[in-house]
Amino acid sequence: MKPLYLNGIFGQIMDSLTTGAILIGLALELGASHLVIGLIGAIPFLSNLLQLPAIFLIDHLRDRKRIVVVSAVIGRSCLLLAAFIPLVYPSSAALALLLIAMSLRYCFGAITACAWNSWMRDIVPAAILGRFLAFRLSLMTMAAVAVGLGAAALIDLWKGEPAHIYVYVLLFVLGSFSGLLGAFFTTRVPNAEMEPREVRAMERTVRRDRLLSPFRHRNFRRLMSFQCSWNFAANLATPFFVAYMLTKLGYELTFVILLTLFSQAVTAVSLRLWGRYADRFSHKTVMGVCGSLFIFCLLGWTFTSFPDRHAWTTALLFALHAVMGFATAGINLTTSSLAWKLAPQREATSFLAVNSMVNSIAAGIAPLIGGLFAGFFAERELSLVVRWQSAQGVLDVNTLHIGHWDFFFMIAFVVGLFALNRLALVEEPGHRSQQILVRELMTDASQVLRTITSLDGLRDVVTAPWVMALNLIKQDAPPAKAASPETSAS
Repeated sequence: MKPLYLNGIFGQIMDSLTTGAILIGLALELGASHLVIGLIGAIPFLSNLLQLPAIFLIDHLRDRKRIVVVSAVIGRSCLLLAAFIPLVYPSSAALALLLIAMSLRYCFGAITACAWNSWMRDIVPAAILGRFLAFRLSLMTMAAVAVGLGAAALIDLWKGEPAHIYVYVLLFVLGSFSGLLGAFFTTRVPNAEMEPREVRAMERTVRRDRLLSPFRHRNFRRLMSFQCSWNFAANLATPFFVAYMLTKLGYELTFVILLTLFSQAVTAVSLRLWGRYADRFSHKTVMGVCGSLFIFCLLGWTFTSFPDRHAWTTALLFALHAVMGFATAGINLTTSSLAWKLAPQREATSFLAVNSMVNSIAAGIAPLIGGLFAGFFAERELSLVVRWQSAQGVLDVNTLHIGHWDFFFMIAFVVGLFALNRLALVEEPGHRSQQILVRELMTDASQVLRTITSLDGLRDVVTAPWVMALNLIKQDAPPAKAASPETSAS
């Protein structure tokens, strides 16, 4: 387990330095349009279409560990192409070089993910899956927060300097080396033997059937329907959050990075809670509760401008990032693990790859649609005004104002509601009602509130972050002693 934790930490450091607000900030610095921002958001998902040929590569080589390591090394090395951006800056070639670097990184990353998912499906015991993923994601998120703070400070230090473009290049180079270090720790993870190869005479038929099997499996087909609609809803809005705050609301990049880190910190704190609830109630239950919180946050973004930045915008942004971070912890924990649990073991590679492929199509189309229609919605507004007329005069109260990116937030909210309806049709063993989880969550929250009202409780609140950090560093992997038939099979 320990190499998996280290692999996740250094991989997350790479993503923190080369994606998110830093990537969008660099793209805007190089003159990216709305369509290019949408393309940047679509690249990670559209590149996952390469998981389809990766299925055949895995079936031919039958060595998932080697495929993961080699493809990760090649893809993460491609980030070093960003080091050549200053040689052609300022020009359109600089932006093209950035797009090429990110495309290559994600194309090889898709091959890595295809082999990685089925590999993890075979070596992580199902009995501790929720706790393992929660602990690993906690470490990854804490690393992202720490590295993000350093990156924000570095960007703020060089803000306005003629050589500020070199700061972004330095972050990409450090991110590439961090990713390569993560690939090194992957070599320390034990391999897992795959199922025996089918008879060669039947091999072509088997491969074709493997691609169609996920669509014939009723319950897994329902899961794919949910995840497709959910990924479309989430990625119609989220890739443009950074650009929205930088251009529409007029915030500095450093403040946007700090907001992102704040959300990630909330995610890190919440992961252990959702991991425990996922093992206790079910992954579907956690996804339903967290998904509901997330889509209402999408709706809340429409109130951050009314129609422009107002006195409550900053406070509202912190509140939205807190709730979204809390919900994202459960979503990240359950979206992949739910597919892992529902995929038949003997066909896990093809089921997970096909699921990733169809979800990537939906997630990749969404930001492209956003970029294409950004100009169309920029010239449209929808307002709802309440008017009170009396002898003293007329009072107009603007109760609703939707314009430009707000339309995407509203559409994403509606599609998110549809996705949660699809989730209700998915069957998971051990599923329990969402109402039970909500009551349990409210009970735990009330106990925490009662505790912190005392003097000892206030002391615990101050010391809790440091104690939690030390415990996360010292804590070993979750015990896997109880070997059930299901655990042994995994």
